[in-house]
Amino acid sequence: MLAKRDHVDLGKNGLRQLSVKVKDAIRHIDRTRNLHPKIIFCKVSGNVASFHKTATFQAGAMRSRQNIYGAIKFIKSPYSSFHLVRGGKDAPGGGTVASMTRLVQSIKIFR
Repeated sequence: MLAKRDHVDLGKNGLRQLSVKVKDAIRHIDRTRNLHPKIIFCKVSGNVASFHKTATFQAGAMRSRQNIYGAIKFIKSPYSSFHLVRGGKDAPGGGTVASMTRLVQSIKIFR
């Protein structure tokens, strides 16, 4: 999913009935920060994914290559995930993604 240009499947059941105008807006927002994505790394361990990718952000005439990185912990229903994700001009330093991953892994959900 990280390498895909589009992250939202607008043909899914819950989105299919949306108007063309709304679908176009969703597609535009999804692509605003995700032009020409390139995966630096993606590691999955159990229910946690850690990643770093670059992508072009474009708003009007402004374009900027950005680093997007973080960690996502996938959680059983009724929740979906807990995540820390950052984006900006600079690549993550030293152990930044590893620290984010440890924090996300430490989250406990009590029901």
